[in-house]
Amino acid sequence: MYTVSQGQEQNKTLNRDYFYKLIIIAQTKLCITETFKYNIIYFHLGDKMVIAFVLCVTQAGKEKEVLEKLLRLKEVEEAHIVYGEYDVIAKIKLDDLKMLDTFIVDKIRVIEEIQVTSTMISSD
Repeated sequence: MYTVSQGQEQNKTLNRDYFYKLIIIAQTKLCITETFKYNIIYFHLGDKMVIAFVLCVTQAGKEKEVLEKLLRLKEVEEAHIVYGEYDVIAKIKLDDLKMLDTFIVDKIRVIEEIQVTSTMISSD
């Protein structure tokens, strides 16, 4: 069972299938409207570690610098320069989702060579 917190509202216990459907809906709505972003604040996965992939768009020619900075962070298990819409991808492992939010804001988005990030949370 999983629990989702919705701001100051009550916690609801969800079965696994409904939880994954809710994540898909949340990811879709986050792309469509900013207001929905604040309705679902955290998904609590209990004792399970959170694994996420952070995709980064960097300043032109700064991919290696970003890669080196990301690899210095203990939460980054691995990182790679990639081709396509994004320049660098990093695999992050943290104790819970609240830590992921803080990590992205305080450690990744402060790297000045990173222009845009997109985070994918693993459902494993």
